Amino acid sequence: MKKFILIAAVAFFCFQKNAYSMSDAGCMQCHGDKNFYLRFPGIKQEGMYISPGGFSVSVHKGISCTQCHTTIQGYPHPAAVVTGKNDIPVMCSSCHRDVYEKYTQSIHWSAIKKGITAAPVCTDCHGTHGILKITNPGAKVYPENIPKTCSSCHDSVKLAQRYNLPLNRLTTYENSFHGIALKFGDLRAANCASCHGVHEILPSSDPRSSINKANLARTCGKCHPNATENFVKSRVHVVVSKHGEKGPYIVRVFYTWFIGILITLFVVYVVVDLINSRRKKKNGSKPS
Repeated sequence: MKKFILIAAVAFFCFQKNAYSMSDAGCMQCHGDKNFYLRFPGIKQEGMYISPGGFSVSVHKGISCTQCHTTIQGYPHPAAVVTGKNDIPVMCSSCHRDVYEKYTQSIHWSAIKKGITAAPVCTDCHGTHGILKITNPGAKVYPENIPKTCSSCHDSVKLAQRYNLPLNRLTTYENSFHGIALKFGDLRAANCASCHGVHEILPSSDPRSSINKANLARTCGKCHPNATENFVKSRVHVVVSKHGEKGPYIVRVFYTWFIGILITLFVVYVVVDLINSRRKKKNGSKPS
């Protein structure tokens, strides 16, 4: 009798049509087709289509689909299997538990819990099925790409107005020493994550925040060992404009005009010199 029950149990698990008996190739028969979403009115291509090439080079290429999508129990999938934004950090935490614990302390997770779906979760920063290693220049979290990744939210006028966020974060960073150094390939230069943190990002008003006034010297000291309280008094995201920081604005305007006039004078000098040289050459070639 026990033998019969064992055989029946094995047969049940082997022949039950659910996601755990489905191979990745079986998933890609549908999800690897760019036009598959057209069969479902109201469904967008995003999320439905998975690039086979992108997934094959991702850091998760050795993980099966159902290791992440554990709620899928068969085909056709019920509507309930759609992964909501709130579910993504929990899903990732099955492997990245330490990161999850840090993220759930952040301002981003606090916003998600308040129903602000514009706040980022794992996939907004790292990508979805084509996640690359941080050392890969194509990765969204590669040091050189971090400012662009963060600015997708923090340079959005719409989000800034809706949630009272400061604007021009990317522009002011790119105009800084750090931004210029990073632009020219110095990966040691500080990017957004260097100062604000990675997964445990907190507002500056929070005493635990890396950019809280009490912690700034320590944060800057990671790169500048001799950073003092006076060192960290300088402004960071400086808006150089008539209505912003007037000192740098006046210096910028002065040098713009000064250099412009200087170049113009050099050009005039060269043109006049060429004209005189040609005139002298012409006069010198006349027969006496």
